[in-house]
Amino acid sequence: MKLLLLGGFLSLSIVGAAVARAEDCNAKFTDDQRKTFASLPPEDQQSVVKMKMKNGASANCDFQAGLLEMLGNFPPEERAKSFHQLLKGTFVKQD
Repeated sequence: MKLLLLGGFLSLSIVGAAVARAEDCNAKFTDDQRKTFASLPPEDQQSVVKMKMKNGASANCDFQAGLLEMLGNFPPEERAKSFHQLLKGTFVKQD
């Protein structure tokens, strides 16, 4: 029973850390970057937050901001499609 509780606590800690990291990046984004992020579907928002670099490390806030800058150049209705093209043809395969 204790092992189950410990496992649950660790899972919540990991999820909480990912959410906290996302909130930290959100605080660093410009208004335009926040609007671009908000215009993406929820699945794509999660992909941005969980994105990994080539070395396996989590993408930092500057990388995420740059990605949102690129996507902000596309009309809102084409951003999801453009994001998927970037993932497919440019970035390291994501989980």
